[in-house]
Amino acid sequence: ESYLRLRMDNLWAQINKQIVEVTDGATVGLIPIFETTKPELKNFASYLQNLSIDLIVESNQMALVERERLEEILSEHGLSMAGIIDDGTYGEIGKLTKADIVFLGSIDYAGIDRVVMVRGVRLEDSRIIAAARVRI
Repeated sequence: ESYLRLRMDNLWAQINKQIVEVTDGATVGLIPIFETTKPELKNFASYLQNLSIDLIVESNQMALVERERLEEILSEHGLSMAGIIDDGTYGEIGKLTKADIVFLGSIDYAGIDRVVMVRGVRLEDSRIIAAARVRI
């Protein structure tokens, strides 16, 4: 656990450094899901997502929209968690949640290593403003 915490803390430090360079003021983020196409990585992806939330909250460098609240907001407007990744819905998601950035995470294999990649997409204009990856 301490190894995973260290690696994910490194990833979020990279992301935060990039965000600070292109934003001014407080940031509100969304972490909808960590995607994976490998069934054996589904539980691991969920664990890393929860660990990421803990690390972001502990760092006190940005606020997060709470996941259950996000699901409730999306369902009220006929959207799903899967739909959040559609470029056409970024602006709408931002307006509904008052978030600035959505963090899209994925986990896959690179050889025998697992690789976690995260992109920070500004909801206002759908631009990727931060990206990082770590091997785990």
